[in-house]
Amino acid sequence: MLEEASFLILSSQRVPVPFGNCCDSYKSWSGESLSKYKTYTVSNYVQTVNAITCAATRGGVLELADGTRIETEEERLALMKEVTQSATEGGFMFVSDWIAMRPQES
Repeated sequence: MLEEASFLILSSQRVPVPFGNCCDSYKSWSGESLSKYKTYTVSNYVQTVNAITCAATRGGVLELADGTRIETEEERLALMKEVTQSATEGGFMFVSDWIAMRPQES
């Protein structure tokens, strides 16, 4: 996409980012323990999913992967309880870091 927009890609990398209990098992690029970020990673993840599920429930479009519709606040809260438990148990997401430059026109 960046190349199609005439950007020159100087560098890119894809990095696994642990959250929840996985923070106890992994270190940062500099070798620092990530354990102190465990609570923050869970709350950040849960707050984001909570905002999305609130909006989707209000819009009547919240649906699980198997097609089950979440239509009430009680159902949404039950889902959020599972999301919170899952985030606390831990996992990984991947983030991408891109450095791109638009060439100067002559």
